[in-house]
Amino acid sequence: MRSSTSEFVRDLLVCISVLVIAFIICIAFDPRTQEDLEFSEGLAPVICHGKFCYVDRHYIIVIAPLFDYAGPFHGEVALVAIEDRYGFIDTAGKYIAEPKFDSAWDFCEGIARVQVGSKYGYIDKTGSYVVSPCYDLAEDFSGGLAHVKVTGERQAW
Repeated sequence: MRSSTSEFVRDLLVCISVLVIAFIICIAFDPRTQEDLEFSEGLAPVICHGKFCYVDRHYIIVIAPLFDYAGPFHGEVALVAIEDRYGFIDTAGKYIAEPKFDSAWDFCEGIARVQVGSKYGYIDKTGSYVVSPCYDLAEDFSGGLAHVKVTGERQAW
């Protein structure tokens, strides 16, 4: 009899824990307090307890509140930041590039500009470098070209 009582208490505590977590999430995110939600690819970044997460069109949190910054999705990829380090996630919340960059910009033509230290480079949607950080200045790709500069040399496309 004692084991069934302890199992009941354990199950009851699990249920109470789930309800408390659900309640915290509900009070933490009230869609009425979020102005101008920017949905892209069915998801929108919102603030929940001081961290960004992503909600679907039913205002259900589908990617946990982990980020200090979260941008909209473009081409199934979004720019995110944790502790001033930038990376990219897919629509499932999986990292395609861990937050390791000092700065990063949205993908243009399948390539994203990233900054490591004082140098700029480019990555693809697998998180691999297309061009390792070697430029002093760089802009996004447009029409298959990007404007870049190395100190002491001419600017080039």
